[in-house]
Amino acid sequence: MKNSSNNLKQFVLWISLITLVSCTEEATTDLSYFEKSEVQMAIKAADQRELETLTPLLKHPDQDVRWAAAHGAISMKDSSLIAPLANALLDSIPSIRQECYLALGSTAHPRAGEIIFELLPKEKDKACRRAAWYALGKTCSAADYQNVYLMAQSESEENAPSWFLYWTGVRGIGGGTSVQTATKWLQGKSQENRLGAAHFLSRTPNLSLDAQDEALKEAFNKESNTEVKIALALAFRNNNLLSKEEVLTMIVSAKDERVVQNLFRAAWTRGLLSASDLLPWLGESHHPLTRTMVAAWMVDQPWDIHLFELMSAQLKTYDEELQSILLKGIVANSKNKTPWLDEIRQRFSLTNTPDHIKANYVRALFWDEDSIPFLSTLLDQSQDYLIATVALETLIEMNSSPHWDQNIDFNTIIDLALESKDLAQIYLISKHLSDPEQNYKLTFKGLEKLKSISNQLSIPREMEAFIAIEECIAYLEDREFETPKPEFNHPIDFDPLLSLQENERIKVETNKGSFFLSLNPKGAPGSTSNFIKEMEAGSFDGRSFHRVVPNFVAQGACPRGDGFGGPDYSLRTEACAMPFRTGTIGLASAGRDTEGVQWFITHSPTPHLEGNYTAFGEVSDGMDIVRSLQEGDQIIQVQTIIFEYE
Repeated sequence: MKNSSNNLKQFVLWISLITLVSCTEEATTDLSYFEKSEVQMAIKAADQRELETLTPLLKHPDQDVRWAAAHGAISMKDSSLIAPLANALLDSIPSIRQECYLALGSTAHPRAGEIIFELLPKEKDKACRRAAWYALGKTCSAADYQNVYLMAQSESEENAPSWFLYWTGVRGIGGGTSVQTATKWLQGKSQENRLGAAHFLSRTPNLSLDAQDEALKEAFNKESNTEVKIALALAFRNNNLLSKEEVLTMIVSAKDERVVQNLFRAAWTRGLLSASDLLPWLGESHHPLTRTMVAAWMVDQPWDIHLFELMSAQLKTYDEELQSILLKGIVANSKNKTPWLDEIRQRFSLTNTPDHIKANYVRALFWDEDSIPFLSTLLDQSQDYLIATVALETLIEMNSSPHWDQNIDFNTIIDLALESKDLAQIYLISKHLSDPEQNYKLTFKGLEKLKSISNQLSIPREMEAFIAIEECIAYLEDREFETPKPEFNHPIDFDPLLSLQENERIKVETNKGSFFLSLNPKGAPGSTSNFIKEMEAGSFDGRSFHRVVPNFVAQGACPRGDGFGGPDYSLRTEACAMPFRTGTIGLASAGRDTEGVQWFITHSPTPHLEGNYTAFGEVSDGMDIVRSLQEGDQIIQVQTIIFEYE
């Protein structure tokens, strides 16, 4: 690499004298791993971000301790670890080297990329080579990109060099120059390499696939792996040559609802479909998440008179959730809104209506400026957190549109929200005040009130609101804002990890059915331990899935039910080698080291979450139940199950 230093060259010359070989000896795989005091020391050092304690453990005689230290370094994201991690790449244990490559990648430092690039030709283990390419994607500099890219083209596809393209692509390096290579890899035998290539093509910003139009369509039609096909479906949003007829044909022939959902997203990005084109997908024969996704997009698009009359006539043929979404579009396109608004208010007043459906009725009032006083009254109903949160979101949206009563001073809404002392409302108002388009820097007079509220927030439980209000204050004072780092406040309890059994699974019973989780204690010890403790305390029982995004995640367990609830502690982010694929369980976060009790399950691969979110397990059975979950569905009980194997 042209940017390598003399010291680096000397290091590489020295390391080249040592042959890295795979060894039959490997780090411990059973859970007795956690019984070792120095393993616990390494885990604690990473959890508390104690560099001085962690670094010597990379050279410890016990391979389990070395693995724990290398693994912990991934979450540290500290460039000070580059040199000791480079030395640790001499280890004969492949799994330890794999963690070292990933830890070097997590530093996002070009120096780490230079070291990996120089050592990669000498690395014989396939898993390590995969990790090295992944890490190179996160560390390669723009100046060094071409050299690394040339090596990637000659790499065996089974070692998945496409993830190098993916990570450099999302970082804005390489991009268009790599499209032809990624398209070629779509024809390869390695499923993992095809998956990385497909995500590169679908997620790289400002990428044009017009020149690969036919190759992309051919790859999509031939692809047999569902996860790769899901990513390829989204890649069509970067293809200007896709026609309406072609995308509708692909949607009709798709066998998986997640492929359908990504094809719809691609078509909407390209502006190929009208609201009327989507009518067939509101029918009961389609997946519920597809139906709600289509309805939510329809209501914000222009309707012609025919569509309005048709939807008005057949509204009640749909289930209530779909009706509650579609009413927003009906009101928007009605010349006589009064009867529809009366119906919405009547529906909202029914006591048995679930909160998430009531929230849709609140959103439909966006089109009625006379509803502003009513929406304002919802802000002080603190027992209905979701309704109050959505009411404020709607008021903010109205204020930024022509649908605002100019006789009402929005500052009165701001005061109501701040006086509520509710963290969701504080968060939303702070974000609104920080919006440069609103120009509050010149007009807002409540700066001292914001500072007073910020001083009263409980940290870490209200960290998300605290960060938002402090960022808002910095904006109003016209100064730079530095995101505060959460203080360490929640030590890992190793007892739940020591009591785990190999055949132990977690059963999650919901109103839609049950699914089972396998935890990832070695990869995310703190998060796993805390999940078990909260589960045993019954903390998840009776909570809901408050957020379901089609072909992304089902997220739940919020104590408030609106996504803003959390405990009186925060967990450390535990990045690990476990990728976010279909059925991965992750912890929700408001930023690095702010995790709590909310968790989510991915519907399909989501590599953009990797490195920033904790993956602490996966769905081992019942993914069909997970994919059937909708907003408002309930978690009945979460408990441990011991599977007896014959």
